[in-house]
Amino acid sequence: MFQDANEHLSIEVNNRPLIRKSFVGIRLNGCREPVPGFLLVTHLSLDRWGYMCPPAFQKTSTKLKEELRRVLEVDIDRLMVCVPIYLNNANQFHLLNPKSQLFWYKYLKKQHSWFERNLYRKVYGDTQISRPYMDTLENSSASYVFEQFKKIFFGRKIVIIEGSQTRFGVGNDLLAGAQSVSRIIAPAVNAHDSYPEIKRQAEQLAFEDVLFIVCLGPTAKILTLELTQNGYQTLDLGHLDIEYEWFRRGAKEKILIPGKYVNEVQGHMTEDPYKNYEPYLKQIVAEIK
Repeated sequence: MFQDANEHLSIEVNNRPLIRKSFVGIRLNGCREPVPGFLLVTHLSLDRWGYMCPPAFQKTSTKLKEELRRVLEVDIDRLMVCVPIYLNNANQFHLLNPKSQLFWYKYLKKQHSWFERNLYRKVYGDTQISRPYMDTLENSSASYVFEQFKKIFFGRKIVIIEGSQTRFGVGNDLLAGAQSVSRIIAPAVNAHDSYPEIKRQAEQLAFEDVLFIVCLGPTAKILTLELTQNGYQTLDLGHLDIEYEWFRRGAKEKILIPGKYVNEVQGHMTEDPYKNYEPYLKQIVAEIK
């Protein structure tokens, strides 16, 4: 399926898809279209599936694996599930920078059979929709993607469920147009262990027309499904805020962002200007230890 000309320098990919599925969130001419605009019109929820191995901040368990599998098995109209577009369209590799090409090549070479066994839906979005900047070779479309998300957030009553020090939208204008912003702060490590309490706190804020934004690793996948089943639009948008911070700075590589936890950069966090930042602290309505 893939031929590796020089694993450290380049990847040659033929045109044969690993899995024949229809994608809504494909990139056209370098733009991830029409996922953000599609969400804006339909108010669908978004559940993103990418790197399947548990991250360092979440221990794995049989229960977690079963709950994650259930997310893929349930097919409801109000939820758009996103998976790596490269499963379906190998040509998209050429839109990635060399480092990202190598990562996805190695990963999908190992995991594509798992996806093939577990993808039941007819239509999927692109999981990279929340990563429009750093991984791409030509990132001119990043501005468009961020502006579309700002339109989604505009005028909405937003509840963010995030790990401590994630601070989605703090210090930038991603949420500047929101009607209101409230936050539930969950454990930064092993959040799934506190899932019942996280869900309980979320349900207490599940008022009419609420928009949930969840940035909580694997736990976000499960919570997004269950909140959507209860009738609430929920967006699993891990990495979007950090990508926007890199975009604003014109960063050429992944760097630390002051006051925000960056799990993909050594050291993870630098100085913390938001520790006592009153506008942020006022948004916190619950904190789960």
